[in-house]
Amino acid sequence: MTNKINNLYGIILSAGEGKRVHGKIKALLKIHKKTFVEKIINSFLKSGIKNIIVVLGYKHREVISYLLKTNLLNKVLIVINKNSASQQLDSL
Repeated sequence: MTNKINNLYGIILSAGEGKRVHGKIKALLKIHKKTFVEKIINSFLKSGIKNIIVVLGYKHREVISYLLKTNLLNKVLIVINKNSASQQLDSL
């Protein structure tokens, strides 16, 4: 019997423009010395979820650069939502 967790996907919706945080990149905001996106990716990995999709939009190049710098880019699939002003449901 195969491990059912291999069929699970973790999806991180991070395409928004950060209006409520005054234009800051929400994915790169830090909590306890780690960024939100880093903490979520690491939580998925620790849980055994290897299929991780990160949906980016607003300032996506900065997030990709950070993921590359922290050796996390090779652990995720990046999807770019070109309409970052849209609603979260559009990112799905």
